[in-house]
Amino acid sequence: MDLLSFDIKRSRHLTDVPVNFSRNELSEMLGYRKVDAHLIGGLIHIFDEVSSRIIFENSGIGQWLDDGRKENRGVSKTCFRREGEEEISCGIPNMSGSSKEKSEEAVKNWTEQSPLMKSLVLSPMETVLLSVDWQILNVRQQENVLTHQEIWNKMKDYDNKSSHFGKYYSIYRYLKLNGWTVASGHTFGCDYLIYCLGAQFYHSSAGVLIADNIDPQRLLTLTRILAHNKKALIVATTEKDVLNFEDVISVEVKVVTMKTYFLERDVAQISNRQNEIYEVKLTD
Repeated sequence: MDLLSFDIKRSRHLTDVPVNFSRNELSEMLGYRKVDAHLIGGLIHIFDEVSSRIIFENSGIGQWLDDGRKENRGVSKTCFRREGEEEISCGIPNMSGSSKEKSEEAVKNWTEQSPLMKSLVLSPMETVLLSVDWQILNVRQQENVLTHQEIWNKMKDYDNKSSHFGKYYSIYRYLKLNGWTVASGHTFGCDYLIYCLGAQFYHSSAGVLIADNIDPQRLLTLTRILAHNKKALIVATTEKDVLNFEDVISVEVKVVTMKTYFLERDVAQISNRQNEIYEVKLTD
């Protein structure tokens, strides 16, 4: 990975917030306690905001899911039409002044009863890393705490590449253990994007494609697209199939890094510089 570059974002300054990537460092910041996560509707949520911020800011794991009700509190007043009030067109009640005030008050009270919450949502890969691998996360489904095997099976089912889940997780884990923040790379036609420290500080350094074989035309297309965005291409695979978590520990991950250089642009610049030097010498 020596070809990778680190392009810091403009107007962004590195803070004193430590960025930790190992299990022991993150566990220490969490106070050596397990964090509860909840499996709801096919998503893994962490509702503990303090723990969520530590995991997100210090390990680059998870995405914030904001509750939009705070910004959009539209509630239909027809839901609170009192008996005996007549309706006019479009289903809007024809209210007197006092009835309208009471209806608006009822709407406000109903809205305030709905709690606003902010949760950190984990991907299947992140869930397996924090729960099965690093063992700092309890995953609950209703009142039950899932076993490691149940977590592996459920995350495998929820992932969009379930038949190759073990291989994808092995490579994800390899990247995390080598100090990278890993995010989805679908916007660039890859499986992952990797960041130095985090997406809030740096642009991604490379796109990661997981493949045993790659079509030459696709290879050329990806390298050119990524090169135009100052990124390298990493092609990664595993030496064998990964069927369970035990295989993850022992499997070897193989990576090849490629980067396209537009030599014709550099040659033109060098040629111009040589001409300038030559002209100066003639003038002297």
